[in-house]
Amino acid sequence: MIVRYNPHGKPDAEDWLAMDDGEKSILVQIYHESKGIEIEGMQLHCLLHVVIENQLAMKIPEVVAAYRKLRQKNVTRHNALHALMNIMGEFFFEIRKGVKMDQDANKEYFKRLKKIRASQWKP
Repeated sequence: MIVRYNPHGKPDAEDWLAMDDGEKSILVQIYHESKGIEIEGMQLHCLLHVVIENQLAMKIPEVVAAYRKLRQKNVTRHNALHALMNIMGEFFFEIRKGVKMDQDANKEYFKRLKKIRASQWKP
C-alpha cells in the first residue's frame, strides 16, 4: 500500500493501481502542499497526475513511449509527468468544448503524445 506520493520516484504499479483514484489524488495534493507548491485548480492538477500515473502503471505503450522520450532527453520525472498532463489537459478541454476529432479520441491523444518535445519541459 502506498502511503506517500513522490512524483520524482515511480510508484509500484501494482500497489498504485490497487488504490482508489480519490486516495491517490489526496496523496498527490499532500505532496504538492508539503513542497509549498500552490497551483490554481489544484484538484484538476492532482487528478491529471493520477491519470498519467495510472496510464504509466498500466503500461499503455504510447504513454510509456512519450514518457521515455522525455526522460531520455534529461527531463525530470516530475516535469515529464507535467508534459504528459499538459497534453491530456488540452485534449480534455477540446473535447469538452466540442471540438470534433478526425479520428477516435484515443488515436488523437496518442498522435499528440508522439509530437511531444522535451525542450519545453527542461528546467
